[in-house]
Formats: sequence, C-alpha cells, structure tokens
Amino acid sequence: EEPKDFLSEIIQMLNDSFEGDFTEEDKVRIEKITQQIQEDADLKQVMQGDNTESNKRDVFDSTFKKLLVGLVGESLEFYNKLSEPKRNRFMRDRIFERYSRSVDIDQ
Repeated sequence: EEPKDFLSEIIQMLNDSFEGDFTEEDKVRIEKITQQIQEDADLKQVMQGDNTESNKRDVFDSTFKKLLVGLVGESLEFYNKLSEPKRNRFMRDRIFERYSRSVDIDQ
C-alpha cells in the first residue's frame, strides 16, 4: 500500500506544482515504470556497485527514459506530459530518491 500512497503524493505534487492534469491512469503508468525500475537487474547492479553517485544517476536516468519511451505506444498523451523537462526532472528525482533508499536498505 505504501507505493500507492507514494504515487498518489507524486501525482498530487505534479498537478499542484506544474498545473498538471495527471490522472489515475497516469498513476498506473507511473507505478508500472517504478516497478520496472525495481526489477531492472542491470540498474540494481550499478546502484549497489562501487560506482560514483553521478554514474548511478546517469544509469538511472537512462533507464527511466528508456521505460518512458516504451510507454509511447500505450499512451502518447502520458509520454508528452512527462516529456516536459520540469515535470520529467521532478518525477525522476522523486523515483530516484525512493529507489536509491530501497537499494541501500537491501544491501
């Protein structure tokens, strides 16, 4: 249940901060991206490895972008919403912070 509260909070902040129109369907898509990030073995290896924070962030950002592009066919509208640079950065930052904490806990 905690991830749903986290995602609801992100949606609310996006809508409040960026005059967004993110919906419950968008929340499901964000949850899908978040889950795929959690399951990405290559990303986890980089995050748990002896890498610089900059390298970890670069690999995370690349993974996030790849997953977002993968959703173009599912919802071009969602992709366009998250392609806006400020929204995209906000979303990546929140998910990165949460993911990096969970990886630290797993170690």
